[in-house]
Amino acid sequence: MSVPPTGSNDCPLCDEEVRLHQVSALNTFFYNCSRCGKFEIGGKLLRTIKELPEIYTNRHILSGYTLESTDSNETALLTVDTAPEIISKKTRLKIDAKARRVLYRIHLRSENMGADVTLDAQVEYPTGYCKGVEEFGLLMKYLADKGFIELDAEAGNVYYCRTTYEGWSEAENLVKELAGSTEVFIAMGVPADETKNALVWAALEEGIVTGLEELGFQPSHRKLADVPRKLNKEAIKRIRESRFVIADYTGHSPLVYAAAGCAVGEGIPVVHLCHKDDAEDWRFDPAEFECILWTTPEQLWMELEKVIKETKELKPPGDA
Repeated sequence: MSVPPTGSNDCPLCDEEVRLHQVSALNTFFYNCSRCGKFEIGGKLLRTIKELPEIYTNRHILSGYTLESTDSNETALLTVDTAPEIISKKTRLKIDAKARRVLYRIHLRSENMGADVTLDAQVEYPTGYCKGVEEFGLLMKYLADKGFIELDAEAGNVYYCRTTYEGWSEAENLVKELAGSTEVFIAMGVPADETKNALVWAALEEGIVTGLEELGFQPSHRKLADVPRKLNKEAIKRIRESRFVIADYTGHSPLVYAAAGCAVGEGIPVVHLCHKDDAEDWRFDPAEFECILWTTPEQLWMELEKVIKETKELKPPGDA
């Protein structure tokens, strides 16, 4: 047990008193919080978090992230560099993705399908990346309206519920996802220019697909051209089941943007690609993300492989 540089053992994310252990060699502090799960936080962030409003006012997002990592048997590391990135990604979560996290928590608390579960919103609200108990309550009602849970009663901020058959089935799918999917959804458009179109598909077949398979992934690609103007249910299902999504904006197909946006809304990591000659006319601000600009299939795969191996959320099966 050691006292952090703040002089307090309170959790820096939710202010609850917790057990603390310092990892001095890395200048990080380990917390085990009943709300936020297990996580490490860098000494610099710990000292200055109250002076960083863009981080401090979004601590509930970090709580949700650290709790989700704990549920996946991982320990999240928060630093002055990683915290803003996490907040940027997770604030875009759709209500359905938030509600599914709460459903997963109910599943963890259930001894069996239909078992009674009691949830204290004061403790559980980070589960759905909620700012507080009111938002958590809305997610509970959302799950009930969807038919995933039966909500018996509410006493103050305490909820009494049980999963339905549909909710249990959905939660089991979430368990599989958290166990670590090996699927990768690849969204690539079909440029009007025939030469560039041939180059895109050479990059896909000669570089990306083969390389991903050698790393142990199961790539699934979609020719996002001669299809409806919105993603179909099958594409959305595959995105949800993927470990991450690769979005190539060469040709700037609206459906590639839609696939990337769907992944971000579901909390699925996205790797952005674009041929360097098409690195303009973006549908959103390219400064918001890092994009691999490529010219040849060989150069594309070399850079993509490096990103996959160096990014914790993307690492190949068995390397995480």
